[in-house]
Amino acid sequence: MPSASQKWFFTLLSIFLLASTHLWSGCSDAPSNEVTIEERDGVTYVTNTGTRVWDDHDAAPIQFTLEQSFGAENEPEEAMLATVRGIVVDADGIVYVLDEGNNRLIAFNPDGSLLWSVGRAGEGPGEFNGAFGMVSDGDSTIYISNQRSTRIDAWSTDGTFIESVNLSEMELMGTIASYVDGMLVLSGWAQGGLQRFHFVDPTRWTHERTVDIDIGLELHDRFYVNVETFPYEDGFWLGHIDTYQIGYYTPDGTLQKRIERPVFNDDLVGGVMARDERSWTIYSNVSAPRVLSDGSLIVTSSWPANVSNPVQHFEQSRSPDAPETIWASALDLFTPEGHFRGRLQWEDSGGRSSIPGLGRLHTTGPNGALYTSTTSPFPHVRRYAVTIE
Repeated sequence: MPSASQKWFFTLLSIFLLASTHLWSGCSDAPSNEVTIEERDGVTYVTNTGTRVWDDHDAAPIQFTLEQSFGAENEPEEAMLATVRGIVVDADGIVYVLDEGNNRLIAFNPDGSLLWSVGRAGEGPGEFNGAFGMVSDGDSTIYISNQRSTRIDAWSTDGTFIESVNLSEMELMGTIASYVDGMLVLSGWAQGGLQRFHFVDPTRWTHERTVDIDIGLELHDRFYVNVETFPYEDGFWLGHIDTYQIGYYTPDGTLQKRIERPVFNDDLVGGVMARDERSWTIYSNVSAPRVLSDGSLIVTSSWPANVSNPVQHFEQSRSPDAPETIWASALDLFTPEGHFRGRLQWEDSGGRSSIPGLGRLHTTGPNGALYTSTTSPFPHVRRYAVTIE
């Protein structure tokens, strides 16, 4: 029989093993049987099969704390927002907002106070009409897709209009999606079922190259999807539509890394082309990841919870008796290596590409802050501190 000291040893060993099991279950990395990593042809493929959902949002290892709001509810009028189409944050924490609804470019101080507001409706220099998409060169210039993606405007970060360039001069049409390696990246028309991205040098206003990327949709020529991108280091992240894939690409469009969650693909609904082939509707969306200060990735997705037949639903949506679409949404957390940690999910988010309580995710800023936009209770921009355990 074991001695008394041996019994104590085995008891302590059992307690240690039990504690170690609990610590492993809460580890930031996904269990090894839920992640597969393969290297093929110079590309890293990370496949996640985990299905962890954090039902108690307040106890999840990722938390968002509202630090500041930008935009007025009633006054001053110059600080009131209508339709936010882009957010840029500089190294000093100044927030630049493209407000398509009011045809303005607005800057806010880090404390939320108005810095300046410029622009008005029109087609002349410094005027806006159908502005959609905005990026910064990381220094002192902001670029905006204007005049319904037919023109690029350059503004100084002090609110001074610099110049406009008509894309027709380069025989292009597209919406600014990103700024990578000194180049503006425009999301252009599809060609042969592939999404085209045009790289433009803004120092000379020359079209340097076009990159075709397969985003998993059978797009007709002359249609395009403004696929979300997020610049990171020397390349950019790209989201998809009806397949849970996010890819990291070099400036020349070469895929370097792909993160997948195939267990979620059945929930996503693809795009639908009208029978007359004159219109196109996208139902689902997987965002490009936002990279936080510790390298963690957060990815949002949305899909129609009550649509089983997208073709039939699309045809019905043209009638006044069409059923209202119920949008579900989720926010997923990944480690810097692309391992899925878990998900926050909402069965009725109230709108596509919107996360309840947070709004629509746009960009990150100094100290890893996350910037979002929302229309509730009035249109405004928010800055959140993000903490991860």
